Amino acid sequence: MSIGLRGILVVVATIAGALACRAILQRIVSRERVREAEWVGDMVMEALASLYGVLVAFLLAGAWDRLGDARNTIAIEINALADLRQVAALFPPPTSTRLAAAVDRYHQRAIDELSHEHTPREASELPAILGEMFRVVAAFEPRAPAETQLQALALDAVKDLADQRRTREWSTQPLPGLVWWILIGGAAAMIVLVAISSSVRLGVLYLVLLAGVISLALFSIYALTYPVRAGLIAAAIRSM
Repeated sequence: MSIGLRGILVVVATIAGALACRAILQRIVSRERVREAEWVGDMVMEALASLYGVLVAFLLAGAWDRLGDARNTIAIEINALADLRQVAALFPPPTSTRLAAAVDRYHQRAIDELSHEHTPREASELPAILGEMFRVVAAFEPRAPAETQLQALALDAVKDLADQRRTREWSTQPLPGLVWWILIGGAAAMIVLVAISSSVRLGVLYLVLLAGVISLALFSIYALTYPVRAGLIAAAIRSM
């Protein structure tokens, strides 16, 4: 399912839930009570909307920046992997064979790691493969100045690969669960307030617009926070 279709389904489901919430609240809370508390509801809604709008805007901008950083990091990691593969071919056997095999394993495991964001970092095999690359290159005994330079170049390539992998790992960290509770709780509070006070058709339209905008904003934050699940960096993964 494409990210666009998932976004539409989320928005439609949220609007349907908001309308159902309105229908239930209209039966529970009388219009007289709504009018009596209208001035309080207006103040609460204004303060809540201001705080929530700032929070969503801040998180959305931050998530967009993180997506760009993740894409750049993956691109650099891809280049470092390609450079290391070329350097490995210049070594004499058996070093070239062992290093090339380690590069191929890293390539496959990196794709697996990117394709499964929920995999714990402790379960990743990439640190062990990187350690094997360092040992293979360090164990090589140069017999000529050119081989000494080749060894130094290979060590630099492995180091760059390890650095970019760690950078990618930290640049794709998800938002804390507490932040999601605040986002979802704030959205629910505003939708409930509007649902209670929307006793006319125009109020229903306001409720629909509010639910649609909030759900779309939260879905965007989710997609940018989990770019692999959302398919936002699928092209980068395929190019590895």
